[in-house]
Amino acid sequence: DGSPHVRLGEGRAFALSPDGKLVLASLPTAPNRLLLLPTGPGEVRQIDPGGIGIDAAAWFPDGERILLAGTQWSGDRRLWVLGLDAGPVRPISPPGGDVGSRAGLCITPDGSGVAAVGPEGKVWLYPAESGEPRPLFPVAHNEVPLRFSADGRYLYIGARRDLPGHIFRVEVATGAREPWRTLLPADPAGVRSIGNIHVTPDGASYAYTYNRLLSELYLVSGLS
Repeated sequence: DGSPHVRLGEGRAFALSPDGKLVLASLPTAPNRLLLLPTGPGEVRQIDPGGIGIDAAAWFPDGERILLAGTQWSGDRRLWVLGLDAGPVRPISPPGGDVGSRAGLCITPDGSGVAAVGPEGKVWLYPAESGEPRPLFPVAHNEVPLRFSADGRYLYIGARRDLPGHIFRVEVATGAREPWRTLLPADPAGVRSIGNIHVTPDGASYAYTYNRLLSELYLVSGLS
């Protein structure tokens, strides 16, 4: 709306809470600390993530639980669920592997599961409460899940570091994919890569960042 930006605090920001009142962030301390930064009046709150080095984090739709991707002090890398009541952190993916290492953590609209890139170069669906994970469909090495559609039928997949970048819409039940958006600035001069792709919850808009390298060529005469 054109109003000045507001500094909320220190840390690496991950996501806004579903009601927009809190920002989930972390401090690069040892061990990591999770921060809940209020976007309005209120005090900053710290939460102990149970000795996990955090690579990525997201809110569940109920606003009462947090999804973490990272490695515990024991070297155990998994997806974890942490309640805001500061109870014990709980793993929801099997031990081992590099699940969630590409980021791209997508929680189903009803909060029952999490989609992330896991073994065999596939997107897997990990139940948030109980049950066995199941593979959904394969993805390329540079593709990550972005968001479920509001009805949970589709999963948006982003192809990073491509020029141009791409967003695909994949049907969860069948794995059928279709191109959804092509990502390239109106002025592509010097653009080297596309990254940090996001799709809004209603699927109506998207945003991304890009790296640009510009140089100038000079002609020098009269040197002889």
